Amino acid sequence: MMHRRRFLGLGLAAGACAPLAACGGGSDCARCPHAPAAQHRPLDGQRFAQRAQELFTEDERTCGEAVILAGCAALDEPTQTAGALALGLAGGLGLRGDACGVLTGGSQVIALALGRGIEDYTDRKKRVMAAVGRFYDAFAAAHGGAVDCRAICQLDLTTAAGRTALKQPENKQRCIAALQRGCELVGAACART
Repeated sequence: MMHRRRFLGLGLAAGACAPLAACGGGSDCARCPHAPAAQHRPLDGQRFAQRAQELFTEDERTCGEAVILAGCAALDEPTQTAGALALGLAGGLGLRGDACGVLTGGSQVIALALGRGIEDYTDRKKRVMAAVGRFYDAFAAAHGGAVDCRAICQLDLTTAAGRTALKQPENKQRCIAALQRGCELVGAACART
């Protein structure tokens, strides 16, 4: 019986992924997910934070969606599937007030940014886990130890009243501040490898 990794490795070695990439899978395309890691553009924390805020305020995306969509755009990665995957992060995972969508979305952006181009799973895992750990610690410190949506936005989003109150400028501003600071921290975590 052939193991999945061996099967995938054979398929990739045979060029099975080339038709999926617009560049044909060659290493000359900086946007190609199969290009060497050195050719990938690093995450620009300020541009990333600005785009995430635009998505959150102007496009009315959730915090998790805004972070992941802006992160994918900053890293030249496709956004369509990422946005769909991020939708459930809103309001502390399905409006339950738990882990902030900026924290969970930011962790995914870090994994995407730092995991690209590292073929060895153990090395990739070690690098990503260390960076996500630094991001978590810095995010918690920036919010007085809180990492949950309920404490950061100071609203109970499990209720209709809480969701309505979030639309008020003074309440939404708390989320915008967490979003901006979180994106800056993602950029810092990605820069320090």
